[in-house]
Amino acid sequence: MRRLLLILALFTLIVIIGIPVGIIYFTAPFEMEERVKISPGTTELRVLIRETGQVEVMDLEEYLVGTVAAEMPALFELEALKAQAVAARTYALKRKDLALNQNNPH
Repeated sequence: MRRLLLILALFTLIVIIGIPVGIIYFTAPFEMEERVKISPGTTELRVLIRETGQVEVMDLEEYLVGTVAAEMPALFELEALKAQAVAARTYALKRKDLALNQNNPH
């Protein structure tokens, strides 16, 4: 009886965990892995400066400092500032990815 319960428990684990992990592992697009790897100083953005109408090329990290400073006071909680930086980074990289996919340099 114990052996049957052990086999049933292992089979359940394989079905619940193993099959979904295997599906995700073998069907995930490989190019997504390359797109996620970002290191400081390697990602540049083209940013429109509204006051001058000029387009500037700047590093992603430099862009994030300016964006977070413009959107939130420095006196906010550190975790809120971190969350804003994550949101700004996600937005910037998504816009860059969309522009690259549409062959649009801006």
